[in-house]
Amino acid sequence: MKKLLACLLVPLTTLALGACKPAATSPESKPTELNWQQPKLTSNVWKISKEGQPDSYLLGTIHMGRTNQTLSSDAVKLLQSTNQLTTEIDPLPDSSPETKKMYQKYFKEVMSTEPLSRKLGKTDFRLLQEIYSKNEESRPITRIADKLHPWAALVFAGSAFPQGYSAETGADMLLTNAAVNINKPRSSLESLDEVSAIFKAQPEETMLNFLKASIKTNKEETEDIKKLHQAYSEGRFEELIPLLEETEQCTLKRVDAKHAKAMSDWLKNDLLIRRNLAWLPEIRKQSAKQSTLFAVGIAHLPSGKGLIELLRQEGYQVTPEPKVLIWQ
Repeated sequence: MKKLLACLLVPLTTLALGACKPAATSPESKPTELNWQQPKLTSNVWKISKEGQPDSYLLGTIHMGRTNQTLSSDAVKLLQSTNQLTTEIDPLPDSSPETKKMYQKYFKEVMSTEPLSRKLGKTDFRLLQEIYSKNEESRPITRIADKLHPWAALVFAGSAFPQGYSAETGADMLLTNAAVNINKPRSSLESLDEVSAIFKAQPEETMLNFLKASIKTNKEETEDIKKLHQAYSEGRFEELIPLLEETEQCTLKRVDAKHAKAMSDWLKNDLLIRRNLAWLPEIRKQSAKQSTLFAVGIAHLPSGKGLIELLRQEGYQVTPEPKVLIWQ
């Protein structure tokens, strides 16, 4: 689960949290079959072109890096070649009264009146606490973990990267800081409320099963996420999707049988496809106005329901550019 979220969602621990406003996925609904190999991820940078408007770019990212990694000169050049940076959600929200009110509302929503330890059981709750405590960024969550709803605990667990890795050095965060430093305009594709709604829409029993599966596979995912980062940092982007599929299947095996189908459908339909479709109008609007760098999790790019093909279906030319290695 952690590896999937690293390519689908900006880590929400560093913000507080975060999805679209879908209806809960029905356990009877058929999981969407996606052809992840079309188009092939030969690059992490794809140019978006349409007659009468400036060129924009899709940049497939992962939302964590090694601690102390810095942005490469090629990544800075890509940012400088456009007029605006757009990320999934804003990783550096402002301090306006409206923003503060939104986060206050969020913190109320993540809290439950029933202890999480009672829902999970003592053993799984202890293991969850260990997961949070391994990373400096997620360690503060241990103090409130027992008060969290299962969906919130799942999101925070997905943001608890292995020791030595950080959301602060993820591609989107580094690009955002670089944009701030050069006064580059910034925007986003979705709000905090929209992101968290993806998790809240699911029945609590379903989220609880997903959380337990994530806890059970944490040891394997800790090693897998290092492989994911290594492949991305070296520009071996075509290897990323098989790694993600392997993780999904491993996690599904640990989920209660009656929830496995719902989880597979939720991962593809809610975390991926519905968000892609919800982003399209914003991508159209922003790219029509000015050259924009859209930095999103790399799993949002491939398949017939990925952003590359969805934009092509709307009349855009979307073509691969030379790879950009994000870190120095």
